[in-house]
Amino acid sequence: MSNERLQKWALIAEIIGGIAIVMSLIFVGYEVRNSAAETRQAAEVTRAATVLQLKQAWVDFNLMQAANPELGRVYDLRNEVGYENLNPKDRLLFTAQLRAILHNLSNAYYQYRVGTLEQEQWDPLQRDIDDMASDPSFWSVWDNWNHIYDDPFRDLVNAGRPKE
Repeated sequence: MSNERLQKWALIAEIIGGIAIVMSLIFVGYEVRNSAAETRQAAEVTRAATVLQLKQAWVDFNLMQAANPELGRVYDLRNEVGYENLNPKDRLLFTAQLRAILHNLSNAYYQYRVGTLEQEQWDPLQRDIDDMASDPSFWSVWDNWNHIYDDPFRDLVNAGRPKE
């Protein structure tokens, strides 16, 4: 083979190599875009499952209150005589119920902080916390049990403490 012919084949090989590189970059770009779309879709599924779980927890809480006359009695009695004047059994029932609510709210706040819950999904829960914080009985329970929650949630709740 002549030198000229070798150069011609080298040029063809270079062109083919360049085309292969461009094709592989197009393929990689396509795969990255598909992967990003799948990641977004998985995040939306996680977000939807989290919102559904939180809503179901509130439904369960409301159903439990409606189905448990003892719990309703304790809430009524607490409103009449105050948390501190409940007998130990009633205080335990009230505290357990409030702690269950707080665990759900703590989980929701974590989901909000990491971006799984949107602002519009968090806002009603923040209003629930604000409503509970307006009740002196809430603070009696919170002061005894706040150590079991993470710092960001404690800070959030404590920020709603009424000024004395």
